[in-house]
Amino acid sequence: MVTPSARLRPPRHSWTRALSEVDCLIMDLVMPIVDGFDLRRRARAERPDIPVIFVTARDKETDLTQAEADGHDGFFRKPFDGDALLSAVAEAVARDGRTRQG
Repeated sequence: MVTPSARLRPPRHSWTRALSEVDCLIMDLVMPIVDGFDLRRRARAERPDIPVIFVTARDKETDLTQAEADGHDGFFRKPFDGDALLSAVAEAVARDGRTRQG
């Protein structure tokens, strides 16, 4: 049986490997066990350059304010335009690639 706390703390080597294979994180702000802001902090502790795009159904202005303060590569309120999300991902990945190269 896997408990929520076990799911929250995967083995460090698998978390690091998974992050190294991801070009961009797209995540909801509201998730079971951990919120999007916390997951972003954890991901950027391992990989500071990883692009992060948030999606949310919440209509709290404080969410956008916090995302802007902590840094994000996109912020979408549901429902959102799929083409706009794809464009944001492409821009974030291209920007990340330039950052990694130098």
